[in-house]
Amino acid sequence: MEETGFIQAFVSDPSGHWMEFTQRYGGVIKGQVFHLGFRGQDAEDALQEVFYELFKRDLARIRQWNPQRGAFMTFLRVVVSRILVDLHRSPKFRRDAQLDENSPELSCPSEGNKEADARECAAEEEIFGLIQQHLRQLVQSGSADAVDMLIFHCRYFELPGAVTARLTGLSENAVNLRFHRLKQEIQKFLHLKGLQII
Repeated sequence: MEETGFIQAFVSDPSGHWMEFTQRYGGVIKGQVFHLGFRGQDAEDALQEVFYELFKRDLARIRQWNPQRGAFMTFLRVVVSRILVDLHRSPKFRRDAQLDENSPELSCPSEGNKEADARECAAEEEIFGLIQQHLRQLVQSGSADAVDMLIFHCRYFELPGAVTARLTGLSENAVNLRFHRLKQEIQKFLHLKGLQII
């Protein structure tokens, strides 16, 4: 599906198109999280917050995208950056930053650090692509189904269990059991390639 049609479909039925949305744009969103200085647990919290905001609150903003004014990828980077800037300004983040003000992760990165961050993002995107390819093969072989793929994408991008359960129509316990089985399968696959989930 071409981009304009997909975005229209997504805002009309986000639950039904969530998995494809994460496949198309998850790497870009993770890149923005790293680009704006989030690291470690802060990065995980920020990523979860971005997806929560996009799913729960920012659909109206996404509807404002005009394809004649630019690519959706550019528009999405702006939307995500605004969410992340607001998170940077939040009392919780400021409090954590004060506690860790001497941490090199919170200092302005040098050019060398920027290059390292870029390599880290590229490596993660490559691993994510391999995982998606393996999941598609599992579905084709009958070892997994579309719900398994949706569960993996939701949990990979740190969506809360309750949201994942609502998207899939399963209980949180059932979601956790399926995800545990998938994670074991994927870890085995990555181990054979000498890789691991970042």
